[in-house]
Amino acid sequence: MSSKPTIRDVARVAGVSQGTVSRVINRQPYVTPDVQQRVLDAMRELNYEPNAVAQSMRTRSSRTIGFIIVDVSNPVLGAFAKVAQQVLHAAGYTLMLANSSGHPELESELVTVLQQRQVDGLIMTVSTEDNPALLAALGKVQVPVVLLDREVGVPFDAVLADHARGMNQATQHLLALGHRRIGLITASQLIRPGRERLKGYKQAHAALGLAVDPALVRTESLSADYGFREAYSFLTMQLPPTAIIAGGNQILVGVLKAIGVLGVKIPEQLSLISCDDTDLTALYTPPITVIHRDLEEIGRTSAELLLYRLRNGLQTEPRRIMLPTEILLRESCAPPGTATPVLVAAVASGVEPLL
Repeated sequence: MSSKPTIRDVARVAGVSQGTVSRVINRQPYVTPDVQQRVLDAMRELNYEPNAVAQSMRTRSSRTIGFIIVDVSNPVLGAFAKVAQQVLHAAGYTLMLANSSGHPELESELVTVLQQRQVDGLIMTVSTEDNPALLAALGKVQVPVVLLDREVGVPFDAVLADHARGMNQATQHLLALGHRRIGLITASQLIRPGRERLKGYKQAHAALGLAVDPALVRTESLSADYGFREAYSFLTMQLPPTAIIAGGNQILVGVLKAIGVLGVKIPEQLSLISCDDTDLTALYTPPITVIHRDLEEIGRTSAELLLYRLRNGLQTEPRRIMLPTEILLRESCAPPGTATPVLVAAVASGVEPLL
């Protein structure tokens, strides 16, 4: 069996020195395009693959970026990661995806493990912002970090969405249609999206001098199970909301399950708005009005911000890039109707209310 080709073999075929081959492999300057192409052609001809571990030891760079997300099944987070990977790959980096499954204790472990794997940088979102173990782990990080829609009290770069503005627009839209009992189901106040969405909801009511009914505000989780439980609770109240805002794309899954179980008609009996434009919101009948943000732009911006840090170092102040949100109107909203109240319809059909 023939031995694997070496850097010496590549240099011989390309007609250059081993040092020149090394500079091409490690993307160092002072190599002309013609010489670089000869080296790349020789590597391809010999099926030569550089030793990544040896490269890392020489350059103190693994050309790897860690990406920590809370739920790999979430299509929104998947969209972030997909575009970030494309940008980083074009710059010569590999993305290492780590899924915390929403467990705060695992998030701190992943930060430590990825540091030990000598990643060159981190992009991450977390399930809660007040985890002491995570804050301690982040305090020891020596590489650039970009936070996705989180504020953890550590001076890192962050890419944020203007959730308050979009939620304000959505609530104003429902209020303008005549709704006065608008249920909100969204994330915990321990993460920025939950706080900002509640802020926008309250601002829209305050602008019309309307008080917010605390019974119509549920802010604990982004999960589908939570969305189902709270939507069912809303819709089987003695005086149910005439509209619901699902403040999260997975919350929407649970809300739609409750709507299906109770046989609620959209928008005749209930107006519905969700967050983020996914296949579900576009294909549901009727299509669902959403608070829209450009998911690809968020992933692209996070990767570009990390690359900026890798090129320019950590000396300058952290950067916060705010990206817009806006309401995308579809057919799931209408003025409050006069259809049979949901509770009465549920009882008549034999469904046991969860009161």
